[in-house]
Amino acid sequence: MTLGRVRIVYGFKLRQFFGPVRHSVVTVVLLGLGAAVTMPFILIIAYFVPDTPIWDSAALPELLAAGLSAFLAFDLLFALSGGTLTHPSEIDFFVTAPLRPREYLLADLLFQFTVADALAVPTLIFAGVGLGLRTGAWGGIALAIVAFVGFAAMGLALGQAVGLAVAAGKRGAKAGLVGLVLLLILPAGHVFVAWLPGYGALPYPSTAIAYLIRGLLFGGDVLIPAITAALFGIAVGVAWLVQSRSDVFPNLRPTMRLAFGQADLRKTARQAEALTRGLSVVTRRVSVDLMKGPPIAMMTRFHLLRIFRDGSILMVGLLTGMLVLIGAANRIGESPPSDVSILTTGWAGLIIPVILAFNWNATERPNLWTVAMAPRYLGTYFRGFYRATSVVTIVAGGIGAASGAVASPLGIIAALSMSVAACGSAVSVVAAVRIPSDAFSMKSVLPFLIVPPVAILAGAPVVVLSIFASGLGPSVWSVGAVYAALVFLLFDGLPTRAARRFQL
Repeated sequence: MTLGRVRIVYGFKLRQFFGPVRHSVVTVVLLGLGAAVTMPFILIIAYFVPDTPIWDSAALPELLAAGLSAFLAFDLLFALSGGTLTHPSEIDFFVTAPLRPREYLLADLLFQFTVADALAVPTLIFAGVGLGLRTGAWGGIALAIVAFVGFAAMGLALGQAVGLAVAAGKRGAKAGLVGLVLLLILPAGHVFVAWLPGYGALPYPSTAIAYLIRGLLFGGDVLIPAITAALFGIAVGVAWLVQSRSDVFPNLRPTMRLAFGQADLRKTARQAEALTRGLSVVTRRVSVDLMKGPPIAMMTRFHLLRIFRDGSILMVGLLTGMLVLIGAANRIGESPPSDVSILTTGWAGLIIPVILAFNWNATERPNLWTVAMAPRYLGTYFRGFYRATSVVTIVAGGIGAASGAVASPLGIIAALSMSVAACGSAVSVVAAVRIPSDAFSMKSVLPFLIVPPVAILAGAPVVVLSIFASGLGPSVWSVGAVYAALVFLLFDGLPTRAARRFQL
């Protein structure tokens, strides 16, 4: 194996994928601005993590193992597509080049690692800095980050090895992959079903890494978890070497058609249409009467049904499941959940509205020409969109809060204010600005630049009340409730004003 060839292939894949970034100063500036907005908040959250009940509890490795198992399961599910990130041009170029399969696979594995960790490593570093400022355990935090990155590399190698077997059509490869994914996820149900074995009772590689990270952060036995993780790494290395011996080029599939910062609107629309057709057996039984009630109520029902029928509710359900797991973790311990933990509901409230707004922009904006013919009704359309998004976000956050045994009323009001403000600002942005879906641009990152600051500013007054006046009791709660109602009314009118700037 020639490392020079590996370097050439790796460099080609990087240049092809990050081409839009290399040739656009605006994109680099926007990415830097996005990092400048989000990374400090990650540092702050990490600083307050020790205040949560899960920190330094016996159940922390269980939660870490669940997250690591989910990451490993995702790598294995990606393996169903063949296990490699291959652009169509690579099939035409590298298949005919004097290149050994193992050289290409190693370059692809390095590329996958680079793409996967391009965002993960900076996030881990900022989180580690926040945690280090609070605990002072700099050495353990650095080693824990290295352990996580090493586990991610092993997961990618395993996914590539299994994906090669699936692409080659080996008997039982796909069934074995699905069974392995189920085995990785099944112990997560121990939180809700006591008779299921938890991760701590199973010799999973994710369990070993979780206990290794806990030992590095708090002190304790790290030898046995390290040996278990090393054995997993050796097994993955052997599997990768065995699979990379065969000629993989005839089985390569084009699994990466777009470069970084690009999106295919037509492909997104086709996927949404296929998803809608697939769900139609269930969703067509749910209908809305467009003739009953005032127009704003009708449009709210219309958007709720659209979110349900176009498949967006599936992503909302996934995020709600994450909230439930976070809430279950916050229940651990005898002390009641803090407002820091309940604000995770508010943070989820920043994500759900942006996802719903982007889905609408990709699939529904081109279909809005009939409504645009009567522009005075566009305000009602977008107000209904705002209210429907608020209902979905609040229900998801409520489920997450209930699973966490709820914190103080002021914490709930703060999360509610943040969620409502995020819904109003996300809907208003896509109503006022025609966001392209085919490349990075200033407009395409506006929701990420506008929604989080607006939502945080909306929740800040209640957070201040929670910190400095929580001991005053129900009188402060009523003030917070009135404030939350004012936030809702303020953002209820914002989509109407934004609709005046609507463009197809």
